Amino acid sequence: MCCSKYSVCCCCSRQRPLVSRRLLHGLLGWVARRGHEESFVLVSLCVVVAAAAAAHAVGVSAALGAFLAGMVLGESDFRHHMESHLRPFRDVLSGVFFVTIGLQLDAAQILSAPLAVLAWLVVLVPVKILLQYAGLAGDAPVRPSMPGARA
Repeated sequence: MCCSKYSVCCCCSRQRPLVSRRLLHGLLGWVARRGHEESFVLVSLCVVVAAAAAAHAVGVSAALGAFLAGMVLGESDFRHHMESHLRPFRDVLSGVFFVTIGLQLDAAQILSAPLAVLAWLVVLVPVKILLQYAGLAGDAPVRPSMPGARA
């Protein structure tokens, strides 16, 4: 039987998600049984930061690592417990996210093509209004993806 580097790596990569999920579930269970809410929040945030750092070390976007950690945490048995305790962080960090996106705008590029910017505004603002009106006219209640995003 041939045991190449590829087969060993492939075997290890298949086992890694199972092992990491079990370790994470055990860690979260241990912290939850202790009853310290602050510790539970701290461990949850540390898992996300560690995943982001690991992804960055591998050469992938840190945001992707944090996203994947959030997906794994969201599938755990403690997701409801975690959601109730991390809601204040979500509200604050969503604002920080949009501020950082706004800071990445290149004002020189916007000022270099004012007619193109105006044309896009003239097209997109009425489309948004029409889509929002269509959503309000339907039977489904309008639920913004974030609190305060009713513009």
